[in-house]
Amino acid sequence: MRSRLTVALGRTARLAARVRGGGSGGTAFPGLVMERTDPGFLERTLGRLPRGVIVVSGTNGKTTTTKMVVQLLREQGLKVFTNRTGSNFVRGVLASLLTEVDAAGNLDADIAVLELDEAHAVHFVALGPPARLPPAQRHARPARPLRRDRLHRLPAALDRPGHQRRRRAQR
Repeated sequence: MRSRLTVALGRTARLAARVRGGGSGGTAFPGLVMERTDPGFLERTLGRLPRGVIVVSGTNGKTTTTKMVVQLLREQGLKVFTNRTGSNFVRGVLASLLTEVDAAGNLDADIAVLELDEAHAVHFVALGPPARLPPAQRHARPARPLRRDRLHRLPAALDRPGHQRRRRAQR
């Protein structure tokens, strides 16, 4: 029942954003509405996917990498959900789900391949994998490298063990 309300509110917010913005859509606002009204919607929806979620992040090449992975998986006969709107923040993923889920919030897909901005990927992965997944499937691997000059956006990456020691040695 909660998912139905979340989807209805998100779709109403998307319509309002399109009307107000001249029909251009709007991916952040509907995602914000969904995030605030039902913080567990994303985890519940993606947690039902039998093959899980692939997160593609990094400094360069996210879109190309995502498109290639999606194409490869589709050629294997899998139904793939991806955030093709170009909004690579968590709110953009939520807004993308609005076009793919039914009124009850069910997603007809086997796997999700999500392109996420480096800073938002950290928050997305921090949401954690659904508890129902076996331990062997509860992991994340980077698909694209991070460039050193972009690490200032990722405080969590700077908190790695040994990072402070290496920084002192570089001075």
